[in-house]
Amino acid sequence: MHFVYVKVPQRRHATPDLEDLHNALQLALDQAQAGGILGWGTSLPAAEAAAGAPGSFHRIDIELQAPEAGLQVLREALSRLGAPAGTELHYTQDGTAWQQSLSVQGWSAPMPGSGTHRPPDR
Repeated sequence: MHFVYVKVPQRRHATPDLEDLHNALQLALDQAQAGGILGWGTSLPAAEAAAGAPGSFHRIDIELQAPEAGLQVLREALSRLGAPAGTELHYTQDGTAWQQSLSVQGWSAPMPGSGTHRPPDR
């Protein structure tokens, strides 16, 4: 299994219904037999910040069975579901952290990531 996480920017009036997003992502992963959602939560830029503050995001942790196929399922599903610009996809390949960002033009090319990742299962 391969660990991936999605960061969805939280803005007071632009965040999609998160329960619907979770359910739709899980359905897409199930239909492709690609993996599943492990959990989710809100991350804030500072301890005193409130949800919706600049820099806050909703993080969704996911395990994929086959990384390339699963990442493609996630890219397509997030685009189709109207994830906001600035949504990020974080993953690791061959020990290197990568990320891609969603914009109005679509997904960016992979670039080195700075996020944390779960070490490989041993």
